[in-house]
Amino acid sequence: MAIADELRKIPPVTRFLCASMLLVTVFVICGITSVQKIIFVRQLVTSQFEIWRPFTTFFFGGTGIQFIFDFIMLYRNADALETSVFSGKSADFGWQLMFNCFLILVLNVPFNTFIHFRALLMTLVTLSSYLNPAALVSIFGLFQLQNQYFPYALLAIDLFVGGLSAALHALTGLIAGYVWWWLLHSPEAHAQARRAGRAGSWQRYAEAPALFRQIVGDGSRTGTGGGAEGAAAIAADRASAAAGRAGAAFRDEAHRWGTGRRLGGG
Repeated sequence: MAIADELRKIPPVTRFLCASMLLVTVFVICGITSVQKIIFVRQLVTSQFEIWRPFTTFFFGGTGIQFIFDFIMLYRNADALETSVFSGKSADFGWQLMFNCFLILVLNVPFNTFIHFRALLMTLVTLSSYLNPAALVSIFGLFQLQNQYFPYALLAIDLFVGGLSAALHALTGLIAGYVWWWLLHSPEAHAQARRAGRAGSWQRYAEAPALFRQIVGDGSRTGTGGGAEGAAAIAADRASAAAGRAGAAFRDEAHRWGTGRRLGGG
């Protein structure tokens, strides 16, 4: 089928992220489940063993047109990373993202945050901004700034539109994205890996185990270049294009209900 063929062209981790967002959000919108059933409440996870909550908390995209904007933003950022920096390494991308989500949950403990979708978006945007800092991004179609400043611009918008609680939640995603970049993709990380060698570097823990790799696959696409060298050659161009697309996706975006706010909060 043509639709199935097109879906298979989407890298596996990006496909999983988008499908999860659609599933969780549509279930809530259609009344199949309530938002109270999918938010993150630590006590219910530890005492009632509602172990789905740490997963569903990242994939409620809100309602209305905001859901469409955020879905596009999630797809474009995840796809850009998975087809450039993580080209042929989808399992590693998924493995690292899983630990990054755990870090987001830890960082949000003091704020008692219920929904973490905005932080997930911010961590992907932040990683992209550090991997390709010089790309130009348009803000609301009014002015441009370098990609390295884009996460901070989004943070300022969240503060203006959603208040301090929304900005603090977005900040946790920014911090998690920075940690991801610093540990694995920064010049310091590469220098440490060269000094210590593969066996002595912490980067070996960022590689997905065999079972996880077998489940996820490598996400390689045909006709995109010559293996690792081809992926490296196109990484900067694709990341630059992704940054521009992410800026366009955020254009005219309004802060939706639930992004980092407590239930019942203003």
